[in-house]
Amino acid sequence: MYRLVCIALLGSLLCGAFLSPGSVEAETWTMGTLPYKRSKLGFVMTIQVEAVGGNGYQPIHLNFRPTGTSFLRDRHVEVGINPIYDHSNTFKYSYRKSMTLPEGSASFSKTIYVPHYYDWKSVNVELREDGRAIEWGTKVFGSSGNLRFGFANQVVTVGIIQPNDAAAQDAPWKKFPDVRTLVTVLGDGPIPEKRAVQPDSQDVKKRLDHRQSLVLAKQVQPAWVQFRPIEESELPDSWLGYSQLDVILAPAPVVDRIADEQPERIGELKSWIAAGGASWNSRVLAKRSQVNHHLNPPAKLFLPSGPGSRPWPWPRLNRAACFLCPGPGQER
Repeated sequence: MYRLVCIALLGSLLCGAFLSPGSVEAETWTMGTLPYKRSKLGFVMTIQVEAVGGNGYQPIHLNFRPTGTSFLRDRHVEVGINPIYDHSNTFKYSYRKSMTLPEGSASFSKTIYVPHYYDWKSVNVELREDGRAIEWGTKVFGSSGNLRFGFANQVVTVGIIQPNDAAAQDAPWKKFPDVRTLVTVLGDGPIPEKRAVQPDSQDVKKRLDHRQSLVLAKQVQPAWVQFRPIEESELPDSWLGYSQLDVILAPAPVVDRIADEQPERIGELKSWIAAGGASWNSRVLAKRSQVNHHLNPPAKLFLPSGPGSRPWPWPRLNRAACFLCPGPGQER
């Protein structure tokens, strides 16, 4: 993973990104549904994929809904994912996940994390129940043009956690960070003074507002860095969901709130940091944050190797950095 060693420079960058003068969901596309024709199965599975791919584990969202008002019995299903590459690549593997659709439920959703080694040209998806194949339950879905990889020889991918209450805009840290300086420093892109707010405009602002910053971050950057907004309320339930990211940007108050309200999610974030991820946080003119305590990684990380897997020891390194956090005796 790409690492920047100039901590003082990063502190000034994050100060400008967060604090110089609506939230958004991760962009997804619907791959398709199974069974792909009308059947008497009694339920339908919709497959959705995050639109931006990359090395690591690709999140795939499986949404099941009954054809009636609810599932009439427990349904024990298995989903198989078989990525297909171009003809020059003979590497093959199959990912399979079993789950139970509970009786009486009106819907069921599950996010799986499929290892991603090379760009997917298409994906073969298989749906089975009770170990048996389902009629119309296997299909090859194309992904070329929908699942995007390696923009502009991309080197760094930055996730930006958005507060649930960002729409209120009643605190500076709720503004979406202006990423133009990060594009320059991390991605070797154009300097902010030479980049207009819009491609056809000469109006260059010192600080983009919340909406402009959000729109800019979702665009393809002319640099070696890209950005991915992440909802505070939709954090991955596994650290593998962060595996395509190199850095996560989050205001310290958001990290504090996640630790209080979603302790299991902060645990997964700590595991990702222990595996080599970096979290950059900032807070100004507020009481001292506990962000470094919350994100101190565990001494051991359990790798996803199936039943009986053993913990993998990781160096106890704290890669979370709280920039501009008031120190002892500096609470305000």
